[in-house]
Amino acid sequence: MATITAKNPILSPRLDEGVRVEIVTITPDLAKKWLKRNHINRTLKRSHVARLVRAIKADQWVSLNGATIVFSDEHALLDGQHRLHAVIEADKPITSLVVFGVKEESRTTIDTGAMRKLADVLSMRQYKNSTNLAAAVSLLYRWEHNMMLGMEKWGASDLFTSYDEALAYLKTHPALEDSVSRVRRLPPLMRVSHAACLDYLFTEKDSGLHDAWYATMSHGKVIQPHESFLTLRERLIRDHVAKVKRPLLEAFAYNLKAWNGERQRRRIKVFRWQEDESMPPLL
Repeated sequence: MATITAKNPILSPRLDEGVRVEIVTITPDLAKKWLKRNHINRTLKRSHVARLVRAIKADQWVSLNGATIVFSDEHALLDGQHRLHAVIEADKPITSLVVFGVKEESRTTIDTGAMRKLADVLSMRQYKNSTNLAAAVSLLYRWEHNMMLGMEKWGASDLFTSYDEALAYLKTHPALEDSVSRVRRLPPLMRVSHAACLDYLFTEKDSGLHDAWYATMSHGKVIQPHESFLTLRERLIRDHVAKVKRPLLEAFAYNLKAWNGERQRRRIKVFRWQEDESMPPLL
């Protein structure tokens, strides 16, 4: 299989060659030329481009993983606009498989499969509770990087430059998997991923107080002198029974407020949190 470099960036004018595949070193200049052939394509997703740029700049780009850039038999770009934009913005070349000569009418069949998510990657790596663990990993990353507010706009693919980076992050927080398994035994008063992240953070901060929080949330019996945890549980139960639709992070913030109250030896009797309010710190 030949390799096309920036010195030989041509698209063959012959239309009778059929489908062919080349390994191509795509420079920023070549990417610009190829994007001129991007006549009909989906709307560019800037967040996806930004993630690819981070991966390319951090040398985390996997050049030959089987993914291809695709051109039609009429030399139109069918697939690869995000990668080409990322090459330009990163100002750094990548190597990729490129397919030439695909029938123009096949455009609508490209990228119609289910997107592989972090939960799928974790499952393939034999992690248990992969869906909840993937959500907990993303939430913990947001917490550590002060990205909690506005989190509904971010997915795992936006947070990490690659799923390899997400796996590496999880390996630096191995106890998070135990937290996910542990909180699945709690009553369903909040998202498993949120409870798991709290369980992890509380254990790291103060294991004794964590045990009081967990026991109270589990069976509803106050562990003296930690009445704030019982008040918290009762509030979450009321909301659950009434099917209250609270903001995504409200229960998370309540837990932090109860925790901080106990750390400061003051009882929290009323829980309030607004979406435009900053997230409570972990004391």
